[in-house]
This record gives sequence, structure tokens and C-alpha cells, in this order.
Amino acid sequence: ACSSIRGAMRWPAALCLWLLPLSANSWAAPRAARPRGLASVGAKEDRWADDPVAVENRRRAEANRLKQVSASTRRREQLLEVSRRLREKKRREKRERSLGENPKPLQQRERDPERRLEKLAVDAWLDGQVTRLVDHGAWVDVGAQVDGFVHISALSDGFVSSPYDALSVGENVNVRVDSVELSLHRLRLSMLERVVDEEEVVRQHGGERRVLEDISEEEQLWGIVTRVTHFGAFLDVGASREGFLHVSEYPLREMGQWAPDLFHRGQRLRAYVKEVDLELSRLKLTGDRPKSLPKIPWRLPLKTL
Repeated sequence: ACSSIRGAMRWPAALCLWLLPLSANSWAAPRAARPRGLASVGAKEDRWADDPVAVENRRRAEANRLKQVSASTRRREQLLEVSRRLREKKRREKRERSLGENPKPLQQRERDPERRLEKLAVDAWLDGQVTRLVDHGAWVDVGAQVDGFVHISALSDGFVSSPYDALSVGENVNVRVDSVELSLHRLRLSMLERVVDEEEVVRQHGGERRVLEDISEEEQLWGIVTRVTHFGAFLDVGASREGFLHVSEYPLREMGQWAPDLFHRGQRLRAYVKEVDLELSRLKLTGDRPKSLPKIPWRLPLKTL
């Protein structure tokens, strides 16, 4: 019995000794020599490559897969291409309109020594020629060192949706000097009469206009509308800069109304200082009365003014 048990125990040990070299050789083999399945797959593909029916079936399957996957991608690319062409068309039309019907460059006007920036007087009327149109205004050559700019809100007494509808390149116009900034070499023009009496404004503020540094936030100001845009109105409040009142800051505005429906040149309004930007030299106004002040009607009757 003991001898038979010893014989049975010898067999597993002998089997392990026989399998050990085989497993060691298999793991020691290079990685490229182990996967035999790839060779069989490659051979199968080579065998299918000779079959025209199999090749056609594979081609159709790949085409159907790409068609299903890239349908949305192709649709998106088509939309992008259409939008790109529309943008190019708009830019081309805008360039043609800005250059006018005759794309040849305009003859530059002779520079008049009497029309140097330092000699131009505010509110003086000059004759000029439109040289270029942009979305927000027009550039006019008046014979000075630089062309003057007329903002879209200063083209007409009424609302102008686009400068291209009011002016054309090469047109002779009569403009008024609105302001001259020698430090910035900038000339600002207007085609409208001034609605504010400059002498009266100066007299009310002690001989000169107020600088922005002397204006504080939430201060109450009375002003006269000088320009009206689609989104708001510019008010002359006696400061060195005009204040801008956005249409959304006007408490009497109803749904769907814009600035041309609410404001007109020469209108007298009461506003409050919302923000004073000294860096950009801007004055933002609001019609909402600050909570720190007592509540009163936003606009008084004309007989009380």
C-alpha cells in the first residue's frame, strides 16, 4: 500500500517537470511570434481578396457605414459653406456700396491753410465731399489735414437706419464743425443745426462747461436731446461730454418701443448719472431715480418747468 501511494505521488511531480520547460519556452518567445490568429486572419483576407463578390460586399458595407455616420456631418458642412458664401456676398456688396458706383479713387481736395484743425471754429459750416461710408457714419473731406467723421445720428433730423440710404460716395455736402480734438487729431462733424444755445449753457454753469471730474454718480441733471440713435439718445447736460441715455433706462418705455419712438431733438429730459468713465471720457445716464433720493414723478408737466 505504501509503495502504491508513493508511485501515485510521483506522477504529478513528473508531469510538472515535463510541462515546465514548455511553458518557459512559450513565454520566452518573441511577442510577434505568439499571436497565430493574425496569420490566419491575414490568410483569410488574402483568400477573400480574390473573390470579387466578397470585395463588392465589403465595399458596400463600408459605404453604408460612412453614409450613416457622416450624414449629419455633411449637413453641418453644407450649412457652414452656405453661411460662408453669404458672408462673402455681404462683404462684397458692402465694399461696393462704400466705394460707390465708381470704384476709382476720388480726387483729393486741396488743403486749405485756413482750414487747419487749430483754425477751425466750432459751429462753423463747411462744404465737403463724402469719401467713405461705414455702418455707423460717413467720412467727409473738408480740406483739413484729416477727414471729418459724421455719425449716423447726425446725418438727418429724423432716424436714419443706414448711411448708405442717406449719402453716397462723392456727394457734396454741407457740414458743421461739432468738435475739434487737437490732441487726438480728430474732427467731428454734423449735418444738423445745434439745438443747444452754447452761450446759455455756459451762462447757467458759471461761464464754462462742467468737467467730468466734477460730476458724481446719482446726481440729477437736466439735458436737451441732441442726437437720437436706434438704442438711445445723447443729452447735452452742460458737461464737457454729452451723456448717453439708453432706451432700456427710460422708465416710460413700453414693450416694442425704440429710441426714435420716444425721443426727438430738442426734447428736454431729466436724467441721473449712472456712471462716469474718466478713462474713456464717457457719461452714462439713466432715467430711473436712485433709491437714495425721494420719489417724485419722473417727468414734470410742462407748465412746472
